[in-house]
Amino acid sequence: GEWMGSWKAGTSSADQEAERIDRQKAAFGQDTVARLKDLNILIIGCRGVGVETAKNLILSNVGGVVMYDNNPCNAVDRGANFYITDEHVASGVGRAKACLPELRSLNPYCRVDLHDGDGIK
Repeated sequence: GEWMGSWKAGTSSADQEAERIDRQKAAFGQDTVARLKDLNILIIGCRGVGVETAKNLILSNVGGVVMYDNNPCNAVDRGANFYITDEHVASGVGRAKACLPELRSLNPYCRVDLHDGDGIK
């Protein structure tokens, strides 16, 4: 999360966001970029494909991403999910909850929430 873009240490976060939006507009067009900000996406499952999809959507500046996966972290998950640590496996915390802090750190302009089965947190 925080290491991404650290080579630009002297620029403000507003400058970084404006530069990123400019690159998106050049690649996708202004209409598509405007529509992306209105998207809210639910991702069910935080194994390899789920967490990679969440990361890419968050970095593409969608409006919000909600993660749902209450399955406890296990050692096998470490091979597919780059955000799960040994501490998560030892504590048995849910996969989505384990990934949430790192996913939130990717883009402060994208809302990233957790759905735990009882509601969005």
